[in-house]
Amino acid sequence: MKMKYLALAIATLGYTGHVHAADTATPIEKIEVTGSNIKRLSKETASPVQVVSREDIQRTGANTFREFIDTLSSSTSALSDIGGSSSFASGSSGASLRNLGKASTLVLLNSRRVSNYALGDGAQENFVNLDALPTEAIERVEILKDGASAIYGSDAVAGVINIITRRNYTGLKLKASHQQSVDQGKLEQQNASITAGFGNANEDRYNVLVNADFYQRNDYTFRDLFGESNKTALALNPSIGTFSTFAFPGNLIGGGQTGPLTGCAPSMIQGGLCRFDQWARIGAVPKSKRANFFSSGEFRFSDDLKAFGDISYSNIKTEYKGTPPAYGAALGTTEWAAADGSIQIFTPRGLPAQHPLNQSGSEIEFRYRFADAEPLLGTKVDSDQYRFMGGLKGIAGNWDWETAAGYTYAKTVMTQRSQYSRKGFKEVIGDYDIDDPLFFNKAYKIGQQNSYEVLNKLFPQYVTQGETSQSFIDGKFSNSALAELPAGPLGIAAGFDLRREDYESKDSDILAKEADLVGRGSSAASGSRTYGAAFVELNVPVLDKLEAQLAARVDKFENFDAHVSPKLGLRFQASPSLILRGTFAGGFRAPNLLESSDSELRAFAPGLSDPQRCDAATNVYNSLNADADASTDPTEAAILRAKAESVYGDSCSFSLASRTKSNKNLKPETSDSKTLGFVFEPVKGFSVSVDYWHIARKNEINSRSAQEVLNNESNFPGQVTRAAALTALDIEMNQRYAGRADHQISAHKLTGITRTYENISKTKTSGYDIDLQTSFRPSGLGKLDVDLSATYTKDLYSWSDELKAYGDNLAGRYGYSRLKSVLSADWSYGVYSVGVRTNFSSGYALQDDYTDTTYSPAGCARLRYTAAQCRVGSHTTVDLALGYTGIKNLNLMLNVKNLMNRDEPLDLRQYRSDATETHSNARQLRMVKVSADYKFY
Repeated sequence: MKMKYLALAIATLGYTGHVHAADTATPIEKIEVTGSNIKRLSKETASPVQVVSREDIQRTGANTFREFIDTLSSSTSALSDIGGSSSFASGSSGASLRNLGKASTLVLLNSRRVSNYALGDGAQENFVNLDALPTEAIERVEILKDGASAIYGSDAVAGVINIITRRNYTGLKLKASHQQSVDQGKLEQQNASITAGFGNANEDRYNVLVNADFYQRNDYTFRDLFGESNKTALALNPSIGTFSTFAFPGNLIGGGQTGPLTGCAPSMIQGGLCRFDQWARIGAVPKSKRANFFSSGEFRFSDDLKAFGDISYSNIKTEYKGTPPAYGAALGTTEWAAADGSIQIFTPRGLPAQHPLNQSGSEIEFRYRFADAEPLLGTKVDSDQYRFMGGLKGIAGNWDWETAAGYTYAKTVMTQRSQYSRKGFKEVIGDYDIDDPLFFNKAYKIGQQNSYEVLNKLFPQYVTQGETSQSFIDGKFSNSALAELPAGPLGIAAGFDLRREDYESKDSDILAKEADLVGRGSSAASGSRTYGAAFVELNVPVLDKLEAQLAARVDKFENFDAHVSPKLGLRFQASPSLILRGTFAGGFRAPNLLESSDSELRAFAPGLSDPQRCDAATNVYNSLNADADASTDPTEAAILRAKAESVYGDSCSFSLASRTKSNKNLKPETSDSKTLGFVFEPVKGFSVSVDYWHIARKNEINSRSAQEVLNNESNFPGQVTRAAALTALDIEMNQRYAGRADHQISAHKLTGITRTYENISKTKTSGYDIDLQTSFRPSGLGKLDVDLSATYTKDLYSWSDELKAYGDNLAGRYGYSRLKSVLSADWSYGVYSVGVRTNFSSGYALQDDYTDTTYSPAGCARLRYTAAQCRVGSHTTVDLALGYTGIKNLNLMLNVKNLMNRDEPLDLRQYRSDATETHSNARQLRMVKVSADYKFY
């Protein structure tokens, strides 16, 4: 149905362009674009390239470069600093094209690399932090949508995002903006910038550009944003927004003492228990302050020789709120991997019979919240990044030449307090491994404001620090008319690239050596390498209207054989208004220093289901909830529901302690990418391009899927560990539902998994890019531009080592929309401008690959989900941009995002897997942004 609407939009645009454009076809305008080392004028080369101007970026209302990238139809889900609190690369944002990930998408600044983020996302992914890139200095962004390793080297598997900054700019301009939500006046963001340009390169022989961007975002908790959340989702999950029985000063459960401890505020006593508003402490949007500086310049010694260079610097500070941890036996045990590979286990206990607050004569359940530690808790990320680059370029006869050298550096320090220290816990509270009669009767005092010394022992500070640097020198020369062939001039380019890379990341000893923090993983890596490349490119006129791009690049990394990346592109000018084009390119990604050097990641594999326990646990979950519904005692009902969540979470939706080790015997990933399409401009002012793309990535570096290992546990001896016995909750449930075979849990709870990076994966994906542009000037009514950009993902497959074949088609599965499109109409008349932008993403099933049995049709039936609830629906939003330039040197703009105030579609998988990860949807609800810039000269 959506494809039908897309076809209708195409037809409408074609009709509009035909009515208002001239009736004679004209050749497509020629400009220089990304994707070639040979100077050329053709706007449309053999490779599909999307060019987005600074004016187009401003009309999107994007506050950051990451927000702009998200508006591209070819852009797919990647790390965001907003949702990255649990990431090993917190405080950063990445870009991903074609669903192939951050590590396969190359981001360039003026066609050269910038520093990667100093912390890898896990032990595997190195990537460029989009938040550290200049915004107001941008002239345009060019997105190359085919494999480009032959031109740019490693990592350009899915494509290239090339940021082109302003050149020969003169003047002084100040700009400021403010954004907030309309309904609640929250989610505030502010931007300010100053841009100055001195000298005219054509007249004064020099030009210097200086730009400083400042960004600030306020922080908000989930409680702050419930007024702007998806009401349907909140209604379907009654636990979201409700107060917790894990409270301060605490609750006793059972033993005839069920109720709150002395000191609970009367307003927080509900159902006979003390409650705690954890939602007012869980961060939904982190605080962020950014300062990005960029300066570039050139000096012309003569018409044939000039010097150029740029300097960029970024400092980003991000703060994630810390939620006071809950404590109680009902939360179950926590396992995590120690440095030696053993499993550490933390099992909450109740108050012992000897405790003064316990009058029952035996150990009693105790539910508590360490609220007095709240001011100390949280994560602070401080990241610095810079690049220095300078070079010379000139003309010698018919040859253009260029050489440059530079240095990039990034450092990130992530400081955290969040988890218990097991040593500190035993010192100030008690030993949870034995029957400690002084448990919760030592230095830490229940329900009181404890001293910094006590809280620091219980929640010690720990630091993760990463540093990466790269020095480089490169050079190239080109001649667009080396020889005159029968069909035209032969163009050639060749050059070299030499680099030295160093990387180190480490955690505090309390994590890396002692594994002292309950449930907290760690990562470490250290390595360096030197590598080089040589490349050659030819532009060959084969026939009068047919030209070929031939390119090859040889990259040599230490400890790896040299790798050759070829590319063939064909461009055929079938008529003055029609271009046929196609490319074939080989790509590769060399193992990064995190994967191949001395590194190890101790973390948690999320979203898992235990095939030996889940069916029985789901039945227990449903029965406990049914019993809770039938109960007339609110306290008993709350306890039954909490136990139901624990049973389900232990077996069907959990994270598992995981160790992933590096591998020095890895080989580079390789890929083949193909494109085939056309560009058609039947009349001036209307053009359409359609490109088919196919990418196959092989020898992918990955660890085996944790779920795949669990599904075939017997095939991976020694990689999976389980507890020595059933948990107390397992035994309790088996007794409660004795005689009901489908409710009996027999397999012991999983405790850990160990994996190694291997060249075991493959991915293939294909689809279509469609771009339509029409521009016309109705008499006396200004100018109207209408654009449609759409990406349709036909298929996306990941290799299964278990099946020795590809798994299910993931296009249309969880998180992978098949169709993403943007339809924009921009009208300008005199000092006024109006832009309307419609954004569409198609829906998808809750189920992931074939290994996901929880949200398969049968799994949804077990969870009592309807067919509609087992899907995430499509999503359409409309944005509005209004501009006014009627005051000299002053530009005013008003952006309204999500004008119709549309909620995000319901996602029960997200709400069920972890309520604390619930998106507020506020970023998707109606937002208003006001911006102004003033140019002094």
